[in-house]
Amino acid sequence: MINVLGNKKMKGDGMRTQIQITEEVIEALELLQKAAREETEEIKKIIRQNVNELAELLAEKKHQARESISKTKDELNQRVVDLDEQIHDNPWPYITAAAVGAFFIGMVMKNK
Repeated sequence: MINVLGNKKMKGDGMRTQIQITEEVIEALELLQKAAREETEEIKKIIRQNVNELAELLAEKKHQARESISKTKDELNQRVVDLDEQIHDNPWPYITAAAVGAFFIGMVMKNK
């Protein structure tokens, strides 16, 4: 057998080269597959870490929201109690305001 350059080539040499190339390609593919697995694991690790951090942040925000709601509820209840005490201590300004409001509503309704 004569190759392109005119050198004599033995029949087995061509097969041996193809086998070596095939083995090298297989080895390269195995290395790529291993690298891909490592990258996949690294990406999974990063995603897990981000999900855990997000879960912690959400739990913290949930706790803060509950505290804020509780505090607002307590403040609102205290204002209602204070207003109730003011009305019982001195009801006349509130009675007058209600009467004036009713009078104006009556005037508006009468003209329609």
